[in-house]
Amino acid sequence: MDQNTRILHGTTCLIFSWAILLTPTAFAELSIGDAVQNAIDNDPWLDRSRASESALRYEAKAAGQLPDPKLTLAIANLPTDSFSFSQEPMTQVQVGITQTFPAGQSLSLRQERLQQLGYSEKLEQLARKALIEHEVSRLWVDIARADESIRIIESSRRLFEQLLQVTEARYNSATRQTRQQDVIRAQLEVSRLEDRLLQLKEDRDRGISRLGRWVAFGLLTSDHKFPLPRIKATQFTKSVLGHPDILALDQQVEAARTGLELSRESTKPGWSLSSSYGRRDEDFNGRELPDFFSVGVTVELPFFRKHRQTKEIAAAAERVVEREADRFLRVRELNAQRQEARTTIDRLNEQIQLYEQSLLPQSAALSRATLAAYQSDEGDFTDVTRAYITELDTRVQTVNLQADHQREITTLNYLNATAAVSPEK
Repeated sequence: MDQNTRILHGTTCLIFSWAILLTPTAFAELSIGDAVQNAIDNDPWLDRSRASESALRYEAKAAGQLPDPKLTLAIANLPTDSFSFSQEPMTQVQVGITQTFPAGQSLSLRQERLQQLGYSEKLEQLARKALIEHEVSRLWVDIARADESIRIIESSRRLFEQLLQVTEARYNSATRQTRQQDVIRAQLEVSRLEDRLLQLKEDRDRGISRLGRWVAFGLLTSDHKFPLPRIKATQFTKSVLGHPDILALDQQVEAARTGLELSRESTKPGWSLSSSYGRRDEDFNGRELPDFFSVGVTVELPFFRKHRQTKEIAAAAERVVEREADRFLRVRELNAQRQEARTTIDRLNEQIQLYEQSLLPQSAALSRATLAAYQSDEGDFTDVTRAYITELDTRVQTVNLQADHQREITTLNYLNATAAVSPEK
């Protein structure tokens, strides 16, 4: 086989190699759903929140109970000269019970407030799960973006290496169909692709490290592939008021209002009921003395706590305003983020359609045409490299657009999250 035949054979093989390498290959898939579930199952924040919810639920049950009654044992009117129970008729052994009743509706309000805070914790858990799914999915997409770009560039690098071989063969041929700068340009493009690969591998490793914040590193071995997911957008809801974050803030607002009512109840007096039984002995003449029974009511007189109660009520009122402001800001933030996500998704859909229907086939056709022209000595090598780089950049940019599209869908799904749980009494 002479030199020109070898050159022709090399360029023909290059065309077939390009077609083969552009064919999608199968990934060894690691389920994104498994990654999300692993992150949820091993999230310490959720464990802490569940413990806090349980504590509040127990505290609510305890808060609704009356204080324990008090038992009194006493010896009354015992003479000190003889310490005899029968010397004086008023000497007695007393047994008493005292029960305190908090002011107004303090018990029920305290219990209600703790129940509201416990329900808020449960809603925050749902919000946390939605956030975890959002964060893990976005990190997964970023890693998949780098993974897919690496695959594309590695295939292109092999093609450029073959193109370099063909160019060197043409340069070394007796006909000198190729200039030396063409060989250098081919070498330069191979080096540039190697640099892009190194940057993408660094991005992939960095993404895996960040994903390790959520997912156990045992699931993220170096041989795992991260296919670009096809996440579907959830059904659009007209309002963000059903989002777990907002519902949790609703409960915190209600808890603050209950706290304000509880502070107002403190202006009412608490009271206690007491009763006692006094057992008397015989008198010095041997006569049986009747026993005594006493009952009484004690009422608090809030004369010295007026200023303290006023300040406590004012502070509780400000807490209500604070929680309402938090809720308003979060609603506005979620609405703005959702509108931005929807606008971005619409724009990305248009761009992806343009790339898939026009730019990708056009750039592929340009690569084939310039290679064929170069093969028949009717084209310039610079046009071939530019066409290949254009097609490579177009394919990588298509992956970037698809990844951005998936990231925005995960964001929109998070913003459309809803909660359907009932408070536990």
